[in-house]
Amino acid sequence: MGHWFIDFSSSTFEWTYSDVVASGSYVLDEKHVVGQSGDRQILGDFDPSSGILTWDGSDYRIVDTEE
Repeated sequence: MGHWFIDFSSSTFEWTYSDVVASGSYVLDEKHVVGQSGDRQILGDFDPSSGILTWDGSDYRIVDTEE
């Protein structure tokens, strides 16, 4: 099992997990990130104090990809 990634641009995301790549659009509301990929809605919550994004039930953190 490798690393899972989410890349966000100004209004779209690409989510790589297991052997799947899902992409779609997202919006931010007061407390959540709400992604839409086809007919699937994906919910996310960001905790600024820890820097953790919980996306579809899994935790993600920012990593430096320049290493």
